[in-house]
Amino acid sequence: MTDKREAILLRLLTILDDVPQILGYSAHTVFRNRGELKGDKRPSLVLLDGTEYVKTSLENRGRVFMSRTIMTMQPQIFVLLRERNLPSNAGVGTELNAFHSAITKAIASDSTLAALCGPNGQVSLRRVETDMQTGSTLQGQLRMDFAVDYVLDPDELTVVPVTT
Repeated sequence: MTDKREAILLRLLTILDDVPQILGYSAHTVFRNRGELKGDKRPSLVLLDGTEYVKTSLENRGRVFMSRTIMTMQPQIFVLLRERNLPSNAGVGTELNAFHSAITKAIASDSTLAALCGPNGQVSLRRVETDMQTGSTLQGQLRMDFAVDYVLDPDELTVVPVTT
């Protein structure tokens, strides 16, 4: 079995790959852990792995070393719209909100993701921020911060050699 954290991130990437078609885009790009994108790489969606912390230990009795634990990972999803001519930005807000709705619905209704999180897991949208605000870039960007709870069982981890 692949590391559950990696499996969840791969599933999120698969979900994101379907979102632009749902909204009627013919050309798009979806990336994981990618830096700044411009020009023909947009519109695009970017998934960043984010941080992770312990939510609660499931077996904290006795002298168990590295027991099963519920972890909360915090991946970030960025929506980067096609570049527009400033300052009008016609339709940017509507387009960002369409992505917001489509991504939220796709993640919330994905049974494979729910199965990966398990009976003690959950997914929640924690924060949304756009660059459509004072002092920002006004380029049509949306950041969605999620929290994904899943059980980390050290006995289930598989170490796979990394190829670069």
